[in-house]
Amino acid sequence: MARPKVGAIFSAERPNLAISRGRILFANSRLSGFSIFEEAELNAVNNGVSIVPDGQNGRRSVGTAVADFLDETTLTKKPKTLAAYTPALSYFTESCHKLNLEEIERNELLKFSAFLRDEKDQAPSSVYNKFENVMTFLKAQGIRGLARLSLGLPRYSSQK
Repeated sequence: MARPKVGAIFSAERPNLAISRGRILFANSRLSGFSIFEEAELNAVNNGVSIVPDGQNGRRSVGTAVADFLDETTLTKKPKTLAAYTPALSYFTESCHKLNLEEIERNELLKFSAFLRDEKDQAPSSVYNKFENVMTFLKAQGIRGLARLSLGLPRYSSQK
């Protein structure tokens, strides 16, 4: 099995290795050497070692977390719930410029509320509902305590 070196995947000699030599033809996956990494990762997981993606330092990307949450919602909730979460989280990722969940602070929630009100021209009830959907998402990610009751956070009471 090929052992990858820096630059091996895009090297000039790689296309030559992919050419058939009689009855022998190397599969693309063999030439890349990625299967070695996959095997090492599988062994690590089987032995209880946590795998951290390169460059993330254990942090979770906002975009990936939203996609995973919506995938899970698709499987576990009704279509109407997914229809409510999808635009709320889309607006949140549009307004929040933080890359990782761990960087989100109360200020991002205040900006999100203002973004819905001012830039998306949402009614107070819509702002409140989308805000609550984002809070449900953050709670599912283990992020709590950002929305203490105080000035600035959306509140809505139905008028009769």
